[in-house]
Amino acid sequence: MNSDSRASLFSEKESVDPAARIRAAGARVTPARMMVLETIIRSNGHLSAEEIFSAVGAINSEIHLSTIYRALETLEEIGIVEHVHLGHGKAIYHLSENLHQHLVCESCGSTLEAPPDLSARLELELSARLGFHIRAYHFSILGICQKCWNENNSTEKSKQPQEEETL
Repeated sequence: MNSDSRASLFSEKESVDPAARIRAAGARVTPARMMVLETIIRSNGHLSAEEIFSAVGAINSEIHLSTIYRALETLEEIGIVEHVHLGHGKAIYHLSENLHQHLVCESCGSTLEAPPDLSARLELELSARLGFHIRAYHFSILGICQKCWNENNSTEKSKQPQEEETL
């Protein structure tokens, strides 16, 4: 599904119920798909398949983890959800209407969402130079968050010998 089709699925986010989203994408509405999609919508963030399984299991204990994975696969194929790998961890899922770049702190593990326009220059450069078209929202960029950077730099400064002030 291209980004124009995806945008039309979500153009009126508040008024479109989960079943309508699935039908609009041309897929069959099943209880598992409904529960998975409703869980992702309610979470307003990023969830692993196991976290989705736990939330759905609280509603219906007869749903198996394999069913969750199949529902996620279908929802991703029809363009309703996207998955991303944050660092070396498990895949996490979020609504595809909210495409963004993930910035993951290697020190504390926190995740920041960067708007898609920040990766636009990289996308243009790769396309122009190499003829390669990326899905920048599908991967994460590893680094150090501001909090950890500040803590690390203040620790480094305190380890350095202090120069005596001369008059």
